[in-house]
Amino acid sequence: MEIKTAEEFRKMKLHGKGSSSPVYNAIMGLQIDQALEIKKTEWKHSYPPTRLVNHIEKKYTMRFERGAHADRSGWMILRVK
Repeated sequence: MEIKTAEEFRKMKLHGKGSSSPVYNAIMGLQIDQALEIKKTEWKHSYPPTRLVNHIEKKYTMRFERGAHADRSGWMILRVK
């Protein structure tokens, strides 16, 4: 175990309440007019990440544009509000 200062504590990225994936955290961290590309090889779930975006839109005041690549190799998510 280690003892840390309050400053070190605040600099650390902590998990937070509930479960969250790196993709969820990346989507939540998007600024307006920033886009996130998710490759199909990185996505390990049976549902598309657009389902996660729909959930975030319902729960928070964020709005996104999203879609799959034409060759179905991944998805793009753009935060608009």
